[in-house]
Amino acid sequence: MKNAALFATCLAAAAWMSACKGEIAPDPAPQARARDAKTGCYAGTKGAAMVRVTWPDGRAFCVDQRAATQAEFAAFVADVRPAAKMAGPPLSHPMGETCAAWVDPVVPASKLDQFPTCGKYYDPVATPDRPMVCLDWCAAYAFCAWSGKRLCGHSGGVVDFDRVPEGSELNFVCTNGGKDEYQVDPALHPECTTSVAAYDLGFPPAECVGSSPPFDQISPVTGAISVVADECYVVESMPQGIVSRSPVCRSYGGVSSKGTRNCAVSAGIARRESSLQGVRCCSD
Repeated sequence: MKNAALFATCLAAAAWMSACKGEIAPDPAPQARARDAKTGCYAGTKGAAMVRVTWPDGRAFCVDQRAATQAEFAAFVADVRPAAKMAGPPLSHPMGETCAAWVDPVVPASKLDQFPTCGKYYDPVATPDRPMVCLDWCAAYAFCAWSGKRLCGHSGGVVDFDRVPEGSELNFVCTNGGKDEYQVDPALHPECTTSVAAYDLGFPPAECVGSSPPFDQISPVTGAISVVADECYVVESMPQGIVSRSPVCRSYGGVSSKGTRNCAVSAGIARRESSLQGVRCCSD
């Protein structure tokens, strides 16, 4: 910081009480981000419109009304690729070292040999308004940062295979504020099934939203596209006697062989691209 550098210079010159006295002013306080007067969410963000959701204790966060589209992700790629640098989490994060090695976002068209279905589901020119797919965790994190948002996460507790972490934002949305097993009642809206055939990896019908305000403005978390979350931990194993540490992050939603899914979540290997994996962002 400017003041820190000036302070160090003054100390080195042993002139604090003379030449430097009165020259160091407090650093200006960080400017609060402007919020939209109607939604209460940050103004000027990119991508989907956001909905403000309030926890029972009065805290609040904002969540995208829907998953990111292919056109929105293509705009992100066009912006960050020339700089050859994507935003990533701090190195102390379970995914910090993994994402630090990435300098280029995932471009699904270049992954067709690894994920043949990406050629079927991803075409930002022909299907710009369909959900983004073939995405990995690091690119999802960077996309949300570029959008002026962040990955949806949790407020505390243990993250592992067996439990939803305390304060999971996506689970709170999916359960209509912790009240329901399903975000959309499959008995009332069977057309909201999450099978691929239901809407060919497009967005679900307009009636497929939560049961009560503000969740009735949010499309299903448990859609055909799974979305990654900032709910990560490290798994340790000892193959052949050598300790191996692998980061794992949760994802929400995705295709079920039985069609409709409740708000149960799945944990997958972080960073691994999936032809049915996209992103939905949150913000404070």
